[in-house]
Amino acid sequence: MENKFMQVTVFLASGKTFHFKSVKSCEEVEEYNDEFALIIHYHGEKTGKDRAVRFSLMNDNIIGYAVDEEMSEF
Repeated sequence: MENKFMQVTVFLASGKTFHFKSVKSCEEVEEYNDEFALIIHYHGEKTGKDRAVRFSLMNDNIIGYAVDEEMSEF
């Protein structure tokens, strides 16, 4: 069975990472005041619910992110 989900990893300045394994979509968006955010839509494995998370890219806490090549539009 083919996995229809992709993976995204967000790298924090502290050295920690957030790893999302069941990602349906991921996009970098420009918001209303010229700020940028990373929006990830994913399926929560523990909750069994579809969820969304927003990471602000306008501070020093997020140093980067990696997406599966199939998702990459950046």
